[in-house]
Amino acid sequence: MKKAQMSKFKFQNCKKKFSHQFGHDVTHNVAGGLSVNSCFQQGRKGFTLIEMLVVLFIFAIVGILSTQSLALSLRGSKKSENLGVVRENVDYAMNLMERSLRGAVSINCINPTQLDYVDNNGDSRSFSCLGNTSGHIALDGERLTSSDININCDTGTVFACPVFADDVPPSIEIDITAVAAGVGGAEGATYTSFTRVMLRNY
Repeated sequence: MKKAQMSKFKFQNCKKKFSHQFGHDVTHNVAGGLSVNSCFQQGRKGFTLIEMLVVLFIFAIVGILSTQSLALSLRGSKKSENLGVVRENVDYAMNLMERSLRGAVSINCINPTQLDYVDNNGDSRSFSCLGNTSGHIALDGERLTSSDININCDTGTVFACPVFADDVPPSIEIDITAVAAGVGGAEGATYTSFTRVMLRNY
């Protein structure tokens, strides 16, 4: 009922508008009728094609930005997870080597990837980096770092025995750079750890 009253009210307003414009009643005039009809239809106009395209374009841009933001967030989360795995492996190997070498009786750097030592029990042991570019740290041939990470044993120096004065305790420098195995690009993770171990027994 209210809609019918509003439509009637709009029609009367349009009629008055165009009757005033033409100087007479245009209710039955063809041109006037068309004008009144056009005026009446103005209140019922919908969205144009351009307006719809603009809205769709805005929604598309928002969708693309949201998708990219989600993808970057997921990649960052995966990278952090991979970095955590690499750091955990390297830190475990470093801590074990530090504890073992600090109480060693003697040490001998065979080459940049192998370190032989005699522990405080008089046993001969050996730390080494095995496996070329996809290597791992090992104690007496047994793996210390997991297959989740790779250590490049072909480049750089993993084990070094600097020469100091006679009154300076012997020391070992250990330098390890590891990457997440089988992962590259934005999700790849690299971790480097360096330490110098001073021998207590000398």
